[in-house]
Parts: sequence; structure tokens; C-alpha cells
Amino acid sequence: MSSLADQIVARLLTMMTPIELLRIVEMEEAERLSSLSTDTLVREHADKVVKLSSRRNGMRVAHALMLREINEAGTVQERASPRPTAKPPQRRRARHDQPELHAE
Repeated sequence: MSSLADQIVARLLTMMTPIELLRIVEMEEAERLSSLSTDTLVREHADKVVKLSSRRNGMRVAHALMLREINEAGTVQERASPRPTAKPPQRRRARHDQPELHAE
């Protein structure tokens, strides 16, 4: 069975040519393709950010599209799986409920 990343790459290759997937786009376009904000891309996926000049960053089309697929797959999985319920807070004992310590 192939991993999620392999399935995503196979789907991307059916959509675009390998050359197009390797193209570097500016962060505004990467933001649109990945459905993540530029700040999130830089903060959480800095390894995929390409420095174009001293002031400009970019990202490969394939990376931006993979992040979108992974993000959408995670969102669907979160909706499908029930959230764990938190334990109800324990009732604190009133002072008169606590056992008294008697020094004998």
C-alpha cells in the first residue's frame, strides 16, 4: 500500500507536467495554491521556502499543492474521527467532607 505522499504525487503528476511542478512561484501564488497563509508557510514549512532575493521568497508548485492536499486530508480526517471527550472536572470536596486528622 502506498503512503499518502505517494498518492498525492501520483495525482499531481496526472494534473501537471513534472517541469510545471518544479516551477518556483512567489509566496502570494504559493499561498493561493496551498490554501495556507504566507506567514504559516514561512513559519511551519520553512524548509520548502526558496529565497529568490534578499526580499523575495518563493515555493515550488509541487510543495504548495502537496501542502494543500495534506491539509485537506487532515481536515477530512478530523471531521470523520470523533473528538476525544475531556474528563468532567472532579468535584472538590467541601471542607466538612474531608476526613479529620486527630492527634491522639
